[in-house]
Amino acid sequence: MKELKIRAHFKHDPLTVKVFTEKAEAYLKLLQRIQPKFADFLILQTGLEKTPIKADYSNFKELFYKGCFDKDWSYTNLDKHGNGTDESTGDFMVWISNRKRQTDDQFLIKFSINNDDLKNNHSTVQIDLPVNEDVFFDWKFCSELLKVTAAFWNAEFASIYTLDFARKVVGKNTSFDIGWIYYFPNQDILGLITIKDVDSIVQTNLGQCIVTITESMPDDNNPEYVDKAIKFRDKITPHGLLNWKQE
Repeated sequence: MKELKIRAHFKHDPLTVKVFTEKAEAYLKLLQRIQPKFADFLILQTGLEKTPIKADYSNFKELFYKGCFDKDWSYTNLDKHGNGTDESTGDFMVWISNRKRQTDDQFLIKFSINNDDLKNNHSTVQIDLPVNEDVFFDWKFCSELLKVTAAFWNAEFASIYTLDFARKVVGKNTSFDIGWIYYFPNQDILGLITIKDVDSIVQTNLGQCIVTITESMPDDNNPEYVDKAIKFRDKITPHGLLNWKQE
């Protein structure tokens, strides 16, 4: 099976390393409640990838802080020695996994936090799902994971896709990837598409929409699936639903 990815795009006020760490820990615990196979966390960074995060998260802050700061990047609110403090902001990129080497049951959780522009912080959280567990390809599980991830990060857009499929249906002037299942934070999408355009449209009790393009995971070698995704893309792109909202 091809690797399935989930990515949530969100805007935010500048995140201090303390707040980011607290949110990351809460999100990892949420993932474990949804699927216990999200466990045995490691930070994939030289010097950290051999020290597991403890099950009770007692060493999480220490390890996560070490993983957040990059010596080649600039940060605010450093101490007199030039080290980060709880109030430091800047760009943070942290990868968390359950394996050091590539294996079939590996997952990757990628946090990419942009704090460069205090008025326009665009960030993402991405999960590369394991390829040898059927549960990770189940529509019900995937749509639920998408919904809770998007809600947790207050996402502007989120989707589940394979890289090969996304490459075949990528838009020329879009920010977000086209794939299999999509999250929209409101019901604007309902004025642009109908059930004839997609496989399913599910509205949550909070007014968000989960849209699924095809019943099963889209095959990039299936012209019908590719054509359906492109038509969906072209219907909603002019209305800005595949780009960051302008402020």
